[in-house]
Amino acid sequence: MKIILIGHGNFPYGLVDAARMIIGELDFLKSISFGENDDISGFEEKIKIEIENSDEDILVMADLFGGSPFNIAMKLASQHKKNKIKVLAGVNLPIVLELSSLLLNNCDIDFIVSKLKTSGKEAIVEGFQELNFINND
Repeated sequence: MKIILIGHGNFPYGLVDAARMIIGELDFLKSISFGENDDISGFEEKIKIEIENSDEDILVMADLFGGSPFNIAMKLASQHKKNKIKVLAGVNLPIVLELSSLLLNNCDIDFIVSKLKTSGKEAIVEGFQELNFINND
């Protein structure tokens, strides 16, 4: 399975860098950034090349639902018939960490997307509540 991480600015690179600090190399992950000086067509072409050069299922993970990177990925995924392509929005560090273990277990793309949606939501917690602390503020 091919994994493409896309997003605004340095977000994709920063996310990969943070994940590498925790789990090591992430050779399975390709990141593509949409910078403030990039044009839409150039960004689209980068994603298109990654999709067309793969014979595997592809999971595209975007930073923001409805943002330009997500919209471009959805457009390309809907036009591509060779592979199964899923586009997941709202990617965060826990999702990337979970993804590495799911790939090690050779899970299929539908199972992976289902698990990542759950783990991404579960990773959002309020510190005091989660740790059962009393905040006196």
